[in-house]
Amino acid sequence: MPGKRRARIRSSPCVSRSSPPASVGNAGPAAPQGPELVSKRAQSQRSADPPGLVKRRSAARDGVDVAPRPFSRRLRRSGGQAALAVATSMAPAFAAPPPELEFSRVATETGPSHNTIFAVTQDRQGFLWVGTQDGLNRFDGYEFRVYRHDPRDPHSLSSNRVRAVLEDSAGRLWIGTSAGIDRLDRARQRFEHAVVPPPEAMGDGQGGGGRGDAGRPGGRVDVLELVEGPSGTLWAATSVGLLRRGAADERWSWALELATLEHPQAASVGVVRRVREAADGTVWLLVEDARPGQNRLLRLGRDGDRQSYAAGVAVGLDLDAHGRPWLDAAGPSSLEPFASAGPVAAGERREVKDVVLTADGGVWVGTSQGVEWRPDGSPEIARFLDEAPEMLSSHVTAVFEDRTGIVWLGTENGLFFHDPHAKTFRHLGYARPARSEAGGPPVSALAEDRHGRVWAGAFVRGGLFRLEDRDGDRGLVPVETALPPQQVWALLADGDELLVGLSRALCAVPLDGGTVRCERTEIPCQAMLRDARGRLWRSGPSSLMVLDEGVVVGEGGRERWREHRYTPSSTLPAEAEVVQLLADAGSLWVATWGGPLRRFDLEREVFETVPRRDAEGWEQTSPVLDLHRDQRGVLWLGTGDGLSRYSREEGFTHFVPSDGLPGANVYSVLGAGDGLLWLGTNRGLVRLDPDASPEARLRTFAAAEGVVNVEYNRNARLEVSDGRLLFGGLLGITELHPAEIVDNPHAPGVALTEVEVLGEDGPRRIEPYGLERVVMAPSDSAITIGFVALGFTHPSRNRHAYRLEGVDREWVEAGNERHARYTALQPGEYVFRVRAANNDGVWNDEGASLAIEVLPPFWRTWWFRALVLAAIVAGLTVAYRLRVTRLIEMERMRLRIAGDLHDELGSDLSGIALAAARIGGHDYLEERDRQHLSEMQTTALQVMEGLRDIVWYVNPEHDTVQSLSRRMRAIAATQLAGIEHRFVGDPVVGERSGRGASEPERAAKLDMQTRRDLLLIYKEFLHNVVRHAGASEVEICLSTAGGGLRLVVADDGAGFEPAAASDGTGLSSVRRRARRIGAELEIDSAPGRGTRVRLEREGSAS
Repeated sequence: MPGKRRARIRSSPCVSRSSPPASVGNAGPAAPQGPELVSKRAQSQRSADPPGLVKRRSAARDGVDVAPRPFSRRLRRSGGQAALAVATSMAPAFAAPPPELEFSRVATETGPSHNTIFAVTQDRQGFLWVGTQDGLNRFDGYEFRVYRHDPRDPHSLSSNRVRAVLEDSAGRLWIGTSAGIDRLDRARQRFEHAVVPPPEAMGDGQGGGGRGDAGRPGGRVDVLELVEGPSGTLWAATSVGLLRRGAADERWSWALELATLEHPQAASVGVVRRVREAADGTVWLLVEDARPGQNRLLRLGRDGDRQSYAAGVAVGLDLDAHGRPWLDAAGPSSLEPFASAGPVAAGERREVKDVVLTADGGVWVGTSQGVEWRPDGSPEIARFLDEAPEMLSSHVTAVFEDRTGIVWLGTENGLFFHDPHAKTFRHLGYARPARSEAGGPPVSALAEDRHGRVWAGAFVRGGLFRLEDRDGDRGLVPVETALPPQQVWALLADGDELLVGLSRALCAVPLDGGTVRCERTEIPCQAMLRDARGRLWRSGPSSLMVLDEGVVVGEGGRERWREHRYTPSSTLPAEAEVVQLLADAGSLWVATWGGPLRRFDLEREVFETVPRRDAEGWEQTSPVLDLHRDQRGVLWLGTGDGLSRYSREEGFTHFVPSDGLPGANVYSVLGAGDGLLWLGTNRGLVRLDPDASPEARLRTFAAAEGVVNVEYNRNARLEVSDGRLLFGGLLGITELHPAEIVDNPHAPGVALTEVEVLGEDGPRRIEPYGLERVVMAPSDSAITIGFVALGFTHPSRNRHAYRLEGVDREWVEAGNERHARYTALQPGEYVFRVRAANNDGVWNDEGASLAIEVLPPFWRTWWFRALVLAAIVAGLTVAYRLRVTRLIEMERMRLRIAGDLHDELGSDLSGIALAAARIGGHDYLEERDRQHLSEMQTTALQVMEGLRDIVWYVNPEHDTVQSLSRRMRAIAATQLAGIEHRFVGDPVVGERSGRGASEPERAAKLDMQTRRDLLLIYKEFLHNVVRHAGASEVEICLSTAGGGLRLVVADDGAGFEPAAASDGTGLSSVRRRARRIGAELEIDSAPGRGTRVRLEREGSAS
């Protein structure tokens, strides 16, 4: 938990089931049967998110947990906070005490807005809501969001004194304050104040014991608790009575006014502290009286029946599965009839403030002297209270169990919690007052003697310690012995002695405090063991040294030791130092500082080298720092390059940092009974599951889980006889029990915490609660989305992943980062998704999502594009119509020109030709004049013929292949007069070329220029036939087959060689005109074989 400080709570039985508090009773008659009314935990499971804030308080920078510090006596003396400790009473001999628990405190400087906590609950998203003396707080594991009363804002909280918080089954968040009932509209971030009618019995403004203004119309009422019953009815316990709001009601109404109750003493009617509704409709009230010890338990039946029972000093209440009221942890209330009793002495008072029955059958009770816990089925009650009873942390005002099983305690000194999923690692440093300095020694070796005492060696002179309890403080105490002032390298519990390997000596320390015996060694004695035959083995210079059974350490010379050398030189190379020994069946495993792994055969007394080469050929040569054989017989090696696994069948497998190890140096390896391995490394403590998938195989524990040691030492590990594992490091010992280190199975809730859009006018914030879609304007340039994993177990280890569909192809692994920002999004639809994992990697894949729509600029909208398209279509339509109109006008002009040429010029030329012929027929003319007139007549006729061609060209009625064909026939008849010719392959076209023409007819239309060029090319063909071919037969073919146009002129004349023919004016003109109309010209001729000329244009003839 961010910003937390941790207190270890040692529990002991304080109240047995056979000795309940006198004010409550023990067995008694059972209460009416019926299902359990909604407990605080059940209410939290029905609950939803946040609102009108005043400020935020960060619980930890970037969500990183503050290193937990135990609340203990020594911290109090150094200025720490007070600790929750345990007070006990006698327990039955057969009952095992409840297990040791730890409570942590959310630090004051970064915690809630006030240390006085009145109420704690959890909504359906997973946020924690805390009611305090100074406003309403929302907690997400990282920071507090605070809501306060603002007299200038009518939609702020009605009062800063928040006594109750409830999220009902409809998702509405209700807040009970000293000024009434508020409902938080989390989507609009504003509070709506409920209308509470004045109590009828107090309408005259009298009574009420001075408990506020509720007795006057329009006055305020102090709300002490809010609950929802199984029927869906909301109940409010107040200072003047009981309010209710039915599931179908829109307003609150009074269900009970305390002023109307008959009170035997009539001194004070008290206040309603607690209310519960059973499934059968029975309502139970806990009424606190102003007189000590006179509290009452009221039962309101559905038939209006009221019964009153004694409650002593209790103000807490909950119902069990049978509908029976519990006022403390001892059991259901005895339901003794209420009777007046004398006041309770102040020193004898133990007030029950809150009672919570958990889903697993346990019960938590908050009292004025701490908190009590009774596990399901246990006859023992553990009481946790402050070591200094006057400390405000002993006053537990609210107890709440969230949906993951974390128990939250609201006290008058802050917010505490017990997390059953938190990993229990204990740091064992110097026991105070043995040493004044903090931390612990650099532990180099560990051993447990036959009395169960744990010994520790350290890399300090005379560094021998023992693990002891000193005045409730468990830690390392220096042992005063006659050991030489050398560093301790190895420890071995050897019967009644402790063998201590030093830098240059081996010593035997009697456990009963006798004389210490030592003998000198050539090198540091780093490894020792006794084999099955009782022989003592230790490291020697390039060798193993063995002392036979019965030979005493420290008595006699070096010759008593037999040496087994594995290097030929007597000079010890550094890499030959023995650092670890492990006994195996008939052999010893020998680990050296460098080089290969060796196995010593005890029977044959020979060494066997085992190269550390894996299946891929990689051989490790780094130092072997530790050896361990697991339950399956697999050998594990901690090395300077990581971890190695060895079996005869599979050989070596190496694990390196890229496989998930936090560091390359694995100093120590220990196995647990569950088949898991624990590794002490240079970067924390690691748990290895050999059977897990590669991504889940390794799990590192460091400061966030309370592991103080970061770097451990080789050979400093021990499995204690009770199953605990100890690892020595630079700051003392890390202790753990493998059974207590379990993974958190609860996937965290995922919620959006903020949405910020950056626009032209600056950022604008959007409340994400209930938000399904965000619409961004074209001018918005960026969007930032905040999110959170609502897992309260080590939230700094929570992980997030997000993805914007339409932008991110893969999930973006954000780690503990809780914001995503996107800029320059293109117009379109997107979906932002976020998922999260808890501290142990359990993912909530459903997560949270938000649709995002980015509006396009107006020129990229569909309506603008439609308008542009319509404008283009309209423009093209207008242009087309203008062009058609122009073409029609041109055709009309061509018709007029053709008519004018034919009617005027044609008639004039015809008149000239006729006049010249008539005049030339006179006899009086000389021959020369007749010749001139004849030339005049010929010229006029030629001009008329040319004029007919021009009129034919211009006249749009001749823009068809059919008209062209007729014209070509006429020309052939004129130019080929006297030569046999045929005109074949006429195109099948109709006479019409307008709307009544068929599709082929319309496709066969020709424009004026094309008709002119075709006709001139055709005339040139015929002219050449007449002038050069000397042909007797000519065949002409005009065809429109295939949608194109083909003209072929063939004769049987003299022919010529096309390659040798000069490209005269006529032929060049023909080629030029053919290119202009996009036609292909082909001449096929040879001397004596005639000539065939083909002109062809593909595609439409028009």
